[in-house]
Amino acid sequence: MNPSKDMPKEYEICLSCGYCTNVCPVVQVRGFETYSPRGKLYAIKKASKFSFFDCLLGRKIEVKELSKPVFECTLCGRCEVACHTRLKLVDFFEDYRGKIAKKISYDDRQEKMIESIKKNGNSLNQPREKRDNFYKFEYEKNKRNADVLYFAGCLTSYVYFDLQRRIIKILKSSGLEVSSLGNEEECCGRVLRMLGRFEDFAEIAKRNAERIKATGAKIVVTGCPGCYKALKYHYPEVLGKDVFNGMRVLHTTEIFLELAKEGKISIRRKMQKSESMEYIWHDPCELSRGCGVIDAPRELLATLGIKFKEYESKGYDSECCGGGGALRAIEEELCKSIALKKFEHAKELGSNAIITSCPNCLSTFEFARPEGKYFVYDISELIDIK
Repeated sequence: MNPSKDMPKEYEICLSCGYCTNVCPVVQVRGFETYSPRGKLYAIKKASKFSFFDCLLGRKIEVKELSKPVFECTLCGRCEVACHTRLKLVDFFEDYRGKIAKKISYDDRQEKMIESIKKNGNSLNQPREKRDNFYKFEYEKNKRNADVLYFAGCLTSYVYFDLQRRIIKILKSSGLEVSSLGNEEECCGRVLRMLGRFEDFAEIAKRNAERIKATGAKIVVTGCPGCYKALKYHYPEVLGKDVFNGMRVLHTTEIFLELAKEGKISIRRKMQKSESMEYIWHDPCELSRGCGVIDAPRELLATLGIKFKEYESKGYDSECCGGGGALRAIEEELCKSIALKKFEHAKELGSNAIITSCPNCLSTFEFARPEGKYFVYDISELIDIK
C-alpha cells in the first residue's frame, strides 16, 4: 500500500529552502525538522517513489510514522506565507490526512470526537437535544425568512453560551430579526475535514446546508472562524457555488462593524472588573490567513475605543494559538506548549489580556493559561450596547 502514489506534481517543486521551518509552531516546540512542512513533504515524496523492487527487498512504508508529523500540525498556514513557491500546503496536508485516514487507527479521544459529531451533531460529546438548552434569550428558532440566521457552532453552544447570548443581543439591538436552527444545527464538520474524514464532512455539510437554505434568511452569521471557513468556502466546494441561494456568510466582527458604520447599532466598550489591563490582539488563523478577515476586528476595537497592542507576527503572518488542526485532540501537550509561547510573547510586549474572535482560540488559551493575572476575551465580550 502506497498512500503517496498520487502526490500532485506541483508539490515536488519544493525548493527545500527552509523558510517554512523557521515559522512552523510545531518545529519551534518539537525542534525536529521532521515536523516542518519541508520535512513532511520530503517524507511523503520519498514514499511516493516507493517501487516494486522496494517490495521485493522487503522494505515497507510505515504509514503510522508518516502520519504522525502530518497529524501533529496546526494547519495554521503560516508556512504558506513563507513559501517562495506559494504552495497550498494546508490543502495538501488536509488532503493527505484524508488519504491515510482509513489506514490508521485514531486514539480514543479522536474516535470519540468523530463518533460524537456523527451521533450527537457536536464535537463535545454532548446530547444533541441540549444544543439550545444551556441558554435562554428571546429569539425564534427556525423562524422562516428572518434577516439573520445565527450559526452558533459547538463551543459557543455548549461552553460559551453567555457569549452566544451577547451576540444575539447585539444583533437584535439593530432591529434585525434573528433566528437559529436550534437543536437542528449540527457541527459544521470542519473538525472532520481536519481529521481526514472528507466523506463524513460532505454528509454533514449537505444536511446543514439544506436546513440553512430552507430558512430563507438573508445573512448567515457565525462567531466561529472554523464554522465561517466551512460555510463560506468548504460547503460551496463540496455542494456547489450557490449552496445558500445567495445568502451572505459573515463573521460576527464583520457584521458588527458593518452595522456600526451604518449607524444601526450604537456600541461602546464594556467595562471589565479590573481595568489594569493591557490588551493585545490575537488573529485567529482560520479567520485571518484562512479567510482574509484582518481589518474588521481591528476597526471594531477602534470603534469601541479599546487601545491594544499587536504581536510582532500579525495578520497574514500571525502565530497560531496551538489549537488549530484539531491538535488539542491529537497531542494535547504540544497544543499547550504552543499556546504558552503566545502568553510569553504577550508578556514581553507588556500585555496581560489577550483579545481574539474565535471560540477555539479562547478555549485553547484558557486551557493553557499560566498562573498569574492573565485574561482572555472574545471581542464580543467587550461590546456593550449604548
